[in-house]
Amino acid sequence: MIRSTSCLVVLVVLLGMGQVLAEPITPGVLIRHSGATNPTTEGWTFRNPRGFSVGPILGDEGFDAWVLDDDGNGELEYNLSLSDAQVAEALSRGWRLTARLKVAEVPDPVDNGINLAFNSGAEEFSVDFGSSSDAHPIVRLGGEGHTPVILGGLDGGYHLYEMQYNPTTSVVTLSVDGVPTLTEDRWNTSPVQKVRFDSGFRGTGEGRWNLVEFEIIPEPSTLLLLGMGAVGLLVYAARRRRRS
Repeated sequence: MIRSTSCLVVLVVLLGMGQVLAEPITPGVLIRHSGATNPTTEGWTFRNPRGFSVGPILGDEGFDAWVLDDDGNGELEYNLSLSDAQVAEALSRGWRLTARLKVAEVPDPVDNGINLAFNSGAEEFSVDFGSSSDAHPIVRLGGEGHTPVILGGLDGGYHLYEMQYNPTTSVVTLSVDGVPTLTEDRWNTSPVQKVRFDSGFRGTGEGRWNLVEFEIIPEPSTLLLLGMGAVGLLVYAARRRRRS
């Protein structure tokens, strides 16, 4: 009986591991920037490096990051082009665009100098960043034509920003450090299909990007198999300890 139970556990584990091997490190993640790594080595396309200083910074408040410093004379973008199938899947299942960053200059008005966006070919789901005179972060969810919001309870360091799209309501929720903060359902139009973090040609600012990640929300079956694999490993390990 013990042997048959162990075989069943191993089967569950293998099923879970097979799903892990078939997916990216995090299920549904299409691209990620991490730390002070040059984004072009991670699969990002680098466009229009005019009037910019870019490069790594290490140990900045405990974080490594990639710096985009716009002096106002150019435009820069790191992007990942998306296929029709990827965009359709993201809009039908939901998506999450995450960034951990610091706005280095104080003050820094929201003027397209520090941007994060998912362009679907019809709409531009974007958030712009800035800093108030007393170093509180400023965000503008929805881009130009929307009202910037000062996050008065936060300091001027690194913060985690997550845009998550609900395909049922077509609403995007922006969470800051895990706390839902803003929602938006009105967006500017865009004919292109890509994920990007950048600085626009009309603004200035220095963004220090520790993390950027775009994820299509996993299907429930994928999450179930991953959970089964994890539970199976725990049960199998516990049985081995008891037998030894």
